[in-house]
Amino acid sequence: MVSDYRREVRRLYDAISDDFDKTRVKPDQLLENLVARGFSGGNGMILDNGCGNCRNLKVFTRGTMVAGDFSRRMLKQCIKNTLGKEVYCVQYELTHLPFRSGVFNTVMCISAIHHLKEKEVESALTEMGRVLRDRGWMLISCWSKKMVRDKRFQRKAKNTGGDYFLVSWGPHRRFYFLMDAKTLRSMCFKTGLEDAIILEYGMNNYSLVDRRKY
Repeated sequence: MVSDYRREVRRLYDAISDDFDKTRVKPDQLLENLVARGFSGGNGMILDNGCGNCRNLKVFTRGTMVAGDFSRRMLKQCIKNTLGKEVYCVQYELTHLPFRSGVFNTVMCISAIHHLKEKEVESALTEMGRVLRDRGWMLISCWSKKMVRDKRFQRKAKNTGGDYFLVSWGPHRRFYFLMDAKTLRSMCFKTGLEDAIILEYGMNNYSLVDRRKY
């Protein structure tokens, strides 16, 4: 069963999908750099997990791509933005991926897990590890706890307890769980991603798992 706060986040993204698509155009810079350096290899099966409007799939030129999100209206943006590519759009929750184990060569989850509470982040990490192939690679990003020092964030955010925040988007408020690098590393280790490399890049934390064989 989807929890109430997740229903609210989904309703929000359904409501702001047009505005999101207009303002979120460029792919994640670190993802783009990794693919440019050959991380994509032969591409194979690619999962854009929590895909939003699929801006991050722009960095891939080949491969069978699966775009997954819980917002139906965001998936409609994705369909529009990936015309001409072999992309399959699937609606689901990050905590329950509807795919068999070890099917994806590449898994990316950019700016999505921070919309989950702590226990559900762990479930999402476990699921991504499950669907990644033995010789695949994965990049996960989330907002850093450093955001609390940003004045623009302070104007838009309301702390609801611990590391949980509601952040304004116009009249709407998005749920965020802000993690520091240590917390993300601990959760990766706990969920079987002991080989994850944790990176801090601007106001984001990243978890990079690279199991490719050279």
